Amino acid sequence: MSCCVTTDCVVLQQDHGKVFSVSSTIRIPVERKDNGAALSCEADHPALEGPKRIRHYRLDVYFAPTVRIIPPTGILREGDSLSLTCSVTGNPLPVNIQWSKINETLPERAEISGPTFQISRLSQSHNGTYLCQAQNDYGRATDHYTLLVYENVSITSAAPPTPSTSLPAIPTSTTTFTTPLLPSPTPSLPPDAQDPGAVVETHSAVPYAVIGGVLALLVFTIICVLIVTIWCSVRQKGSYLTHEASGLDEHGEVQEAFLNGNDASQGKKEYLL
Repeated sequence: MSCCVTTDCVVLQQDHGKVFSVSSTIRIPVERKDNGAALSCEADHPALEGPKRIRHYRLDVYFAPTVRIIPPTGILREGDSLSLTCSVTGNPLPVNIQWSKINETLPERAEISGPTFQISRLSQSHNGTYLCQAQNDYGRATDHYTLLVYENVSITSAAPPTPSTSLPAIPTSTTTFTTPLLPSPTPSLPPDAQDPGAVVETHSAVPYAVIGGVLALLVFTIICVLIVTIWCSVRQKGSYLTHEASGLDEHGEVQEAFLNGNDASQGKKEYLL
């Protein structure tokens, strides 16, 4: 009989009377990708009845671990929850997985369950680099994740257009003023944000919106002051013309009375004569 996996195998045969013993040895270089591969040894002889004799063997390759942190998707803001998974491979598989933070201790709200690391209600104090480390008898591996938590600021929506304010009609002219609306700047992202789990968002929208509101209120106040000033000026001018006309009427009546008085006195004089 012969048992051979490759053509380079060595076959040893011993004769003990009528019994033959054959052995075969194979040596092949293996890598971590060969772990779990199946080998088979097949024996065939004319005296054997039925199927061939086959012996199967599965390779068990030992190697150092590899570690990869699976990051979350999307932007992380204050109040959100963080969940990291440390994917570990190795033979033998590392049992003890360690989580740590560079130059700092882990947060108090951090929860570790095997390869899973969680933090509830994130804040900007949790920013930093977190490490996942695994070790077996053949080596050690480490992977890191940089956490960047952004402030939870909602961008103010565009203000509705301000209706135009018109002055009431006056005899001289009619003027219409329109309060300008300052557009809010479009938030932009800084070019240096390279973290895969977050996108930087600008916070300049709120100050511009406040400044625009203050300017609009100031313009509206100035318009109201102008309206009141013009209205008072027109009213005072009309009152002056009315008093002047009344004075002229009274002067005419006095003059007429004076003339009538002279005529009456002359009549009396003629009557006396």
